[in-house]
Amino acid sequence: MVLLRKVWAALPSFRWLLLASIALLWCVAGHFGLVEFLREKVIDWRFAYRGEIASPAKLIYVDIDSQALSEIGGFPWSRSYFARTCAALVEHGGVKAIGIDVVFSENGVAEAIDWQKRVNGNREFARYLSKTPPVVLAASYAAAQYRDINGQLAFRQLPLIEPGKTYEDAALPEMPSFRISEHEGSRLWSPGLIGLIDTMHGDTRVVPAYAPTIVRPFLHMSIELARLYFDVPPDGVKISEDHIDLVREDGSLARGAFRSSTANSSR
Repeated sequence: MVLLRKVWAALPSFRWLLLASIALLWCVAGHFGLVEFLREKVIDWRFAYRGEIASPAKLIYVDIDSQALSEIGGFPWSRSYFARTCAALVEHGGVKAIGIDVVFSENGVAEAIDWQKRVNGNREFARYLSKTPPVVLAASYAAAQYRDINGQLAFRQLPLIEPGKTYEDAALPEMPSFRISEHEGSRLWSPGLIGLIDTMHGDTRVVPAYAPTIVRPFLHMSIELARLYFDVPPDGVKISEDHIDLVREDGSLARGAFRSSTANSSR
């Protein structure tokens, strides 16, 4: 009886010791990345249990593969290749939208490049894009450091939605630009259809649905492609606090599946 009383009296201490051990193990697991690993595994298990969901759009992936690199050569390629490929896909393949996940920027171009050949390719691609085909080019915040128009070193960061935050000073992404004149100081031409290709924290399963800036919200390329596929005009993208709707000109809802756990990121 005395032993039972001592055990009963000691139980609260054991409970606190057990709780402290659990907290300690959780901290250790978090430090070594086990918590994030288990979280991702649970998500994988949930998707495996759910099974595949039929895509509302037909998708085709055109790869820049090793064979293309061996036959054409390393980057940068003349943009005439992209103009001709897009024209073939739209005019002969009947595709409704094309997304090219290459940032066609003039930054970082090799010094030894044949500028005349590059400008000729730029002109050909620019002439094609000026016809407003359903081609979305990539923009990105991945190049964090860059030189602004004044030649000053600047920093760009993906702007995320936060309560009470304003975006007057939010940097714009690195966007596609085309030098269509041989004169180095000439103005660059930029296409109208662009979409972000960024991911969140390097996780390819989580992407920023859009980036809010003072100029306009820059949509992710996946949303721009869905908009084109479902025949939704640019002003038909309705951004709400926790979801994005695609509204056709007749007012019908094309697709309202861009739900997210955070304000401007989506799986």
